Amino acid sequence: MKLFSDMTPLSTAAILNNRILVTSANFLMPHIHRQTDLRIWALGRSGLYNTPYRYRVWRIWRVFSPSANPEHQHGPKGEHTPRHDLAIIFTRDQMFVFWKPSNTEQYAYQAWLIYPHWTIINTKTDDEDKLLFAGSGYEYMEHVRENYKIFFSTPKEEDIVDCSKYIPKFWGKFICIRNVMRYSGVQNGGPLLLGSHILGVGCFEIRVNEERILVFTDMRYYVHIIKQVAELKAHQYYEYAYPQWGIYYGYFGTIYGNSPRIPSIYTPWWVRIDHLG
Repeated sequence: MKLFSDMTPLSTAAILNNRILVTSANFLMPHIHRQTDLRIWALGRSGLYNTPYRYRVWRIWRVFSPSANPEHQHGPKGEHTPRHDLAIIFTRDQMFVFWKPSNTEQYAYQAWLIYPHWTIINTKTDDEDKLLFAGSGYEYMEHVRENYKIFFSTPKEEDIVDCSKYIPKFWGKFICIRNVMRYSGVQNGGPLLLGSHILGVGCFEIRVNEERILVFTDMRYYVHIIKQVAELKAHQYYEYAYPQWGIYYGYFGTIYGNSPRIPSIYTPWWVRIDHLG
């Protein structure tokens, strides 16, 4: 799904359930003082026709505060901090989540937190160990200007490289992939998926001589803290939403993923539908 501010497309986020999303934090920081003005757009169905749905944002929670150390910053005036570049978005409205990925349309469907002990290579998933990253504004320069279209790319395992060759280890935990397709960059916030599990979140691109490296924040190191951040209690939603849609009635496990304790409350079957109706 897409995040918009005043009809300006910002980035992409991954859906954990129909009220909680995960994305990068850097692109959200200029809008953090007016986070309730942000809108979430996702493609859905209205009868026999496709239609975009717009959802309101209730709260944005950066997993860790941005580092004030100049060694952890880059970009003009040090405005980008790749260290711990993760944020959780809570929606004010319940999102309609599809049961499984569509082969024809880019509908909203649920992804799963990666298991912290999984390895990228030789890990069997329900989608045959397929690596995939999604986002907008990265395929070509015209796509940068019209970054409301979500595209997918399937990198190969042999293109994964050691990040310590290019960036200091104290910047954080990352997954680096060679940009062999010569994309214009990687979207800050675009998910890197291993099957249906979120393996990483797009952060930035490195250019060293003729090499171009796509850098993703490694989600395996943040599963525990995301579980704590997403575990809302009943009194935290105030009048804006229903507390039963928080993780308090389910859980984000470290072994079994974000599985519900009460499925009918966590992600009801009537909001998870097949793309064929």
